[in-house]
Amino acid sequence: MHKAIVEALSGYPFEFQLRSAYGYIDGFEVNYTNNVYYNNDINCQFSAFLTREKKLVIINRLHRLGLKKVEFADNAYGITYTIKSMSGLYGRKIVDMISQINEVIVNGLKEEHALDKDYSPLSGQEFDETNSKVVALPITGFKVKLLNEEIENLNTVINDSNQKFEEGPNNYFRGFFGILIGAIAGVALMAFLSLVLGIISAWAPILSVFLGTFLYKKFGGKPTWVMIIMVVLVNLIAMLGFTYFIYQVLAVGIVTNDGIYISDGSVKEMFNYCMTYVDGFKASFTKDMLITLVFCIVSYLANIYEFIRSVKRVKSVK
Repeated sequence: MHKAIVEALSGYPFEFQLRSAYGYIDGFEVNYTNNVYYNNDINCQFSAFLTREKKLVIINRLHRLGLKKVEFADNAYGITYTIKSMSGLYGRKIVDMISQINEVIVNGLKEEHALDKDYSPLSGQEFDETNSKVVALPITGFKVKLLNEEIENLNTVINDSNQKFEEGPNNYFRGFFGILIGAIAGVALMAFLSLVLGIISAWAPILSVFLGTFLYKKFGGKPTWVMIIMVVLVNLIAMLGFTYFIYQVLAVGIVTNDGIYISDGSVKEMFNYCMTYVDGFKASFTKDMLITLVFCIVSYLANIYEFIRSVKRVKSVK
């Protein structure tokens, strides 16, 4: 868990785990998560029952703090905030920022007469020893105490959504066409960067992966592991294939300009000749192929979180 969070919460009853914290601040249920493997954002949720209008009043007060890289929002359970990309920042400034935000939220909840941890944040109904339990919410992973019937309703929604997904159409062919369009766009960007600017960039495969994934789902393909395999393979073949094509064109130009005789005059033989006899050609080709491969891998790593999240179905809460 982020050191700044642990220090800021040192005076409150909290349970700390590797990437999450759950506890109470002045009687209000609070969660923290810190996704250190993806973007290192600090995410927080104060759970409390009050109307949306009152939540927005508190959020407006938070905006007046003028804090940069901090996003505030409300949801069905209460108020959330995210401190963006806190990688490496463990100093007093971040501790003070967390404490300042929490003070404004707690004071706002009290002034707006929000119901505390003894009441459901969804309905405002009071808890007792048998009618409720703490569950981990899907997607966010925040722990929230809910009524038993609210948990059942949430699971019904989740199960219905999963059933509709399973029963829905899945058009792999049209989805593949979307991936292909993404690859073409990536190759076009790669052509501009390499031929006009003379550089090889990771932006081309990143564009190919992002656009291909988006169009795959837009064209009717289901987000499954098959989608990920197709996106990776098509993107890899397109990027490496284009680099290979460029060097074939370059080989034809070298052989033609130098008037070198090639027995069958094929592009393949011209390329093989340059790889064998032209100084620096093979080294340059190998280097650019490796760089392209590395940038393709970078694009996969940059999108791996979205890949996994898009194919992972929400499970029932327990």
